[in-house]
Amino acid sequence: MSKMNLKVGLHAWKRNTNILDLDVPPELERSIKTGIKWFDGAMGEDGITPSTSMLLTGTPGAGKTTLALQLADAITGAGNICLFNTGEESLLQIRKVAKRLHMKHGFVAGQDTLVKDIINHAESLRKAHPSKQIFILLDSLQTLDDGK
Repeated sequence: MSKMNLKVGLHAWKRNTNILDLDVPPELERSIKTGIKWFDGAMGEDGITPSTSMLLTGTPGAGKTTLALQLADAITGAGNICLFNTGEESLLQIRKVAKRLHMKHGFVAGQDTLVKDIINHAESLRKAHPSKQIFILLDSLQTLDDGK
């Protein structure tokens, strides 16, 4: 079993600390553009801040997966690495939709349901591409298993 090395959160934070006194790593202060201008504007001034979590909700057929796939393609096109992990659709279904949408850049596909496996996949991508920002898009949360 490989060790998970992704570090998130402020572990040295103490109660009653003034927010302006928090020491935040510079890589968490910058924003990363996804390549979709309206989405970047909706997420902040210039895109997504690393460690951001976001949830898309809607009725079945509303277009959540289609939007996520277009976002994955744009993230790759903007020079980042995107891991699109599907727990609901098969990789063949995802490939069919990617072709139908005429994607230009693609993304790394995964089909894991164990959270630790998804994190290990992202970690292997980070090690293989240390100069690139790694994005993880999960479709769908209800299919995930934390192993407990």
